[in-house]
Parts: sequence; structure tokens; C-alpha cells
Amino acid sequence: MLPADSVTIPPDCEMAIRALWDYLDGETDEATTRAIDEHMAACADCRAHRDFERSLVDRIGDLRREHSDPGRLRSAVLDALRDAGLESEG
Repeated sequence: MLPADSVTIPPDCEMAIRALWDYLDGETDEATTRAIDEHMAACADCRAHRDFERSLVDRIGDLRREHSDPGRLRSAVLDALRDAGLESEG
């Protein structure tokens, strides 16, 4: 893994990723939404990141509806992450 200070993220990508959660929740202003939409249309890496985050949020929402017990919800989320190939460290 590269040290954080050795990774350069293009400014448009950094803006899109920093605002991604608000964007996905429909909480960005019109100009920011338009800028992110335009960036996503041109950047496959950010589109992939957006698609992953959208899937994660949707799956967690599904799991919340299925499990009212926080402990079972946590286990279900960790299982879903593991099934997606993302190993948990704790």
C-alpha cells in the first residue's frame, strides 16, 4: 500500500469523492450536483466508486429493514461485506 502522501488525486476526483455521500443522498446543491454528474460521465474510476457506495448504502438499508436487533444487523453487514470480498479486520 502506498503512503497517503504519495498518492495524487486529480482535483475533480477529489471534489466528487468528498461530496459523494451528500450527492448520493440528494443533499448537494444544483451546481455541485451538475459538476459531479459531469465528472462521473467522464471518469470511470469515480463512477465505479459511486456505484460501489450506492450498492453499499442500498444493501445496508435492506439489512436494516430485515434486522431490528443491532447485533444481528452488524453481523449481517459484516457477512455482506465478506461476501463482497471485503474482509473485516475486527
